Amino acid sequence: MITPVIGIAASIWADGEERLFAGGAYVRAVARAGGCPVVLPFTGGEAQAGCHLAVVDGVVLTGGGDVDPWLYGAEPLPGLGRVCPERDEYELTLVRTAGALGRPVLGICRGLQAANVALGGTLLQDVRGRPNGLQHWQESRAEVAGHAVAVKAGTLLHRVLRRETVRTNSFHRQAVDEVAPGLLVCGRAADGVVEAVEDIAGLLLAVQWHPEDMVDSQPAMLELFRWLVNKAAGRG
Repeated sequence: MITPVIGIAASIWADGEERLFAGGAYVRAVARAGGCPVVLPFTGGEAQAGCHLAVVDGVVLTGGGDVDPWLYGAEPLPGLGRVCPERDEYELTLVRTAGALGRPVLGICRGLQAANVALGGTLLQDVRGRPNGLQHWQESRAEVAGHAVAVKAGTLLHRVLRRETVRTNSFHRQAVDEVAPGLLVCGRAADGVVEAVEDIAGLLLAVQWHPEDMVDSQPAMLELFRWLVNKAAGRG
């Protein structure tokens, strides 16, 4: 049986020497799920995304900095973090091209936000500190569960996790505002924040938390990566 190649979209560290990298937890989660992980650096826009998708069977969109609000018609507000236009261009193109080619995509944290913007949605720039809001940027370690997420029955996410409620870690400022056409909300926090979306075709599944950091503390989180690997292998 051929092992599917899973591309992990790189993050960036730009203080001093620029580095494009993927956190080890993403790599290990893909490998444990049965995939062959490779890191995809964003060195160009449409052409580079097409080149990468020609050699991978599925994609993980990783966490990281904020998506530029200009891409969904908004001005920067207080609380917006660092943006990287090159990464935005690459990842938004990657989402659109992956959909056209039938490649499955697992979005994680920023990856959910990038996918929503790529497909025509908008974002809230900072959900922290809202009245009656939950803690969406926890101080606990990444493997420690924070707030709960209600999983909508009958959705792809529900079939993958086989749970109606999961406790998740949380490290984000931005969140989905207007949901992109063609996407369905399949998970929400108690304060209404969108925590998971999926597409109608069953090729895109994106969560606002970091399941790669919880595969040991909550083994069900590995099922998200198994879904991606199986879908990429044609078994999903």
